[in-house]
Amino acid sequence: NTDGNESLFIFDQKRELVDRIDLKVKSKSGKYKSRIGISTKMLDDGGMISFPNGGDGLYRLDSCGKIIWAIDGLFHHHFSIENGKIGILGLPSSQITYQDHSNWNHSDIINIIDIETGRIERSVSIKDIAMKNAVAKDPMFIDKWISYVNDRGVLTRDLIHLNKLELLSDELSKDYPSLPKNAWLLSARNLNLTFIVDPITLDIVWYSHGWTQKQHDP
Repeated sequence: NTDGNESLFIFDQKRELVDRIDLKVKSKSGKYKSRIGISTKMLDDGGMISFPNGGDGLYRLDSCGKIIWAIDGLFHHHFSIENGKIGILGLPSSQITYQDHSNWNHSDIINIIDIETGRIERSVSIKDIAMKNAVAKDPMFIDKWISYVNDRGVLTRDLIHLNKLELLSDELSKDYPSLPKNAWLLSARNLNLTFIVDPITLDIVWYSHGWTQKQHDP
């Protein structure tokens, strides 16, 4: 649309249109606009988690599109919801610089957010994970990019490009008892790497390098 808004279409099992909700999730600051549209995930109560990809803000909306809570920050790519938590890649900071935005590397920070309150419980730079595992495995080739991480933990060149954070659910944990509780599955597109991280210790407990190329949604 010319006003920059997008619409969410809801269909029933017969593929008939049930509702159309005009999403008005915009940049809170007015400085950053979505590059590839609005990402939205439906909740059981009919509400939504939405954010403008590359724009400013992460929002929880009710079933009528009213904002329940909002977070400043630049968020990107796929995200998951498990056990009352949102796992999303991005930069939740009021100190966002134009350089951070223009480099498009704010996806290299992992965030765990309480879905009820919108409180950011953890924010972990990919640098911290890479450093923790550099001696034992170093599947992330840390020496190739560590000099490009700024003082906010943002990688200023697109050398890793995380594009998926999946949280291991309690239900799946029963099928994979060797994995830590609420483990993180991550995809690093530019390293052709998928890996699983212990969220408490930041140890990489499993990884696959080179078997897939430029993967997006493992």
